[in-house]
Amino acid sequence: MSEEPKHVILKAKSDPNSKEAIEFYRWLGMCVSGWAFIDRRLYQIFHHCVRFDQKQSAFLYYRNRAFNQRLRMVDDAAKMFLPVDIYDSEWKPLRTEVENLSHTRNIFAHHPTLRAGISLDGKPLDIYLIYIEPYERALNNDYPGLQGKDMLAVDDLQKHDADIEGLEKSLESFAWRVGGLVAEAKSKESRA
Repeated sequence: MSEEPKHVILKAKSDPNSKEAIEFYRWLGMCVSGWAFIDRRLYQIFHHCVRFDQKQSAFLYYRNRAFNQRLRMVDDAAKMFLPVDIYDSEWKPLRTEVENLSHTRNIFAHHPTLRAGISLDGKPLDIYLIYIEPYERALNNDYPGLQGKDMLAVDDLQKHDADIEGLEKSLESFAWRVGGLVAEAKSKESRA
């Protein structure tokens, strides 16, 4: 005689204090915070390139709220004020990396979280995912930020956090490099 399957009761509403919710939202928050630091490094690069005082640079940079507009502004400033070899060999690869990773940023910044309630080994389990807004799916757009998947899970957020941590360090180094170039140019101008 076979045993009757054990029924598992899944809550209709998620528990924000569950281990799964805390883990998911922790990594989501880490990614959001990481992008704030990417934005800071982009501002520093912009500020050094345009050579304005802090208030002028901040006024121009931070009045644009859209990330892609800010990145375009940094790229325009870098193209105008950096030597061509530094722009091509150092800035363009960084900009490409920022653009590529921003696709995933745009997914978790603009699309909803889904909680799937399942059972595992006879116990309830919540899985949290980020998916494309159902109404937007009608557009049949390509979403490179999903990296070939249908949704982003906690492991995708962990990988993204590691990727942007490395990117932020690279941008910080580049911002220092550009600041050094500006200081060197000012020094030459004052001696002339």
